[in-house]
Amino acid sequence: MFRVRWLGIVGGLLSFGWVGGAEFGLHVVDEANGRGIPMATVRLANGVTHLTDSAGWVRIDEPGLMNRKLRVEVHSPGYGLAAEDMDSKSVQVQLAPTGDAIVKMVRLNIAQRMYRVTGAGIYRESELLKREIPLPAGNFSGGLLSASGVQRTFLGKKVLWCWRDALLSHESKPTISVAGAFSDIPENGGLDPTQGVHFSYLPSGADEVNGLLAAEEEGELWIEGLTSVQDENGRSVIIAHYVRENHEGKRMEHGIATWTDEQRFERIVVLGEEYDWQFPSGQALKQKSGEQDWCYFASPFCHVRCPATLNAIRNPAAYEALTWDRASKSPVWQQSLPPMTQRDESSWIAEGRVKLPHTQIEDHATHKPIPIHDASIEWNPHHKCFIMIASSIDGDLWFTESASIEGPWKSAVRIVNAEPGKCAKPVQHPFMNQEEGRIIWFETALLDASAPRYNGNELMHRLDLDDPRLKPVLAKN
Repeated sequence: MFRVRWLGIVGGLLSFGWVGGAEFGLHVVDEANGRGIPMATVRLANGVTHLTDSAGWVRIDEPGLMNRKLRVEVHSPGYGLAAEDMDSKSVQVQLAPTGDAIVKMVRLNIAQRMYRVTGAGIYRESELLKREIPLPAGNFSGGLLSASGVQRTFLGKKVLWCWRDALLSHESKPTISVAGAFSDIPENGGLDPTQGVHFSYLPSGADEVNGLLAAEEEGELWIEGLTSVQDENGRSVIIAHYVRENHEGKRMEHGIATWTDEQRFERIVVLGEEYDWQFPSGQALKQKSGEQDWCYFASPFCHVRCPATLNAIRNPAAYEALTWDRASKSPVWQQSLPPMTQRDESSWIAEGRVKLPHTQIEDHATHKPIPIHDASIEWNPHHKCFIMIASSIDGDLWFTESASIEGPWKSAVRIVNAEPGKCAKPVQHPFMNQEEGRIIWFETALLDASAPRYNGNELMHRLDLDDPRLKPVLAKN
């Protein structure tokens, strides 16, 4: 009797949609193109907060609010509500277990936030709502809860990705030294950039990522300046500068590491502490100057370079730094003095030594100086100049151009307002660019504790170089 009565109650609940029918999908989209907006905060009237996934979806599971109209607050950095709701922070939606609602927003940033690149659950909400997702494994991350500080280079026709900061999901080993993965470039079987990056995490075939740089000594290891150079036999060798730090962040060791056939890094040169700039750093790019192929290192400006050979990379005496020369009253490449910085040049300007600044970038709108923290510099075939995507100390992202890899860099336009978090370590990806470089792609780490799953991970952005808002700072002007 009890069993029959219980089944009857359950059947009644199901018929009213109270059990198993309380899911509701809310889709936050860009009004201009209908694409879902990642990292939009949706706050219900009862105080419950959701964050959209990379497709712009949130799954609302609130049985007590179903079949009702509800006002929800929607906020996303760099976006505002569409015209009909622009004077309000909230919109009204009808919660129903058999339908979805769409909230339209207008992009205010010049660069478009496309998707989260790293970490677990990139398309979590979409999968729970049984929506189609663009990645073959949209929520698999090899056990990485977060990964940021990306370095990348080519290994044959594949891209090798390495992340400085990586947090694992299992408690026994929360962090690892240099997580990595491979991907295919779009023209060689990889995904279209609008869909994402499909990673094959290292070690290949494993369910969990392992560190790619190991040491018996205590401390944490990370790499920078990742690139490929030629050895004495003309073969391509992947190199990087490695650093071993103690838990207080003090450098205990540094040197040069190379990629091995075992698909990991091996330390081959230990450098003395007297070498404080004669090594790969920041983001590397290769460029020809005269008859020589050089590796330039944007840290944040390209003021350190080295011949693009393994022998030179290993030899601190082969490095050159760009600094101000009193005699010629211009920047020169030399080997005895360290590279000039923004702060150095600012002091020299105050002393009257420098008349034509190279690094004193200012906000085009306010004419205020921009202290650059990190930057990525790449040649662009569409504008036929060098493009810098830089992060300032306050975490905003900026765009500027120069005819020379050395500068001068003058005024810049803010392309991403990082509020409420901070963007750091931007990296351009020329192999993803479209329409002969008119559309460029870059990613940046997000530091925002209020954005779970996004915090400590990488965000991919898309920038149209023909956007008229960029015109005032183009190199040709």
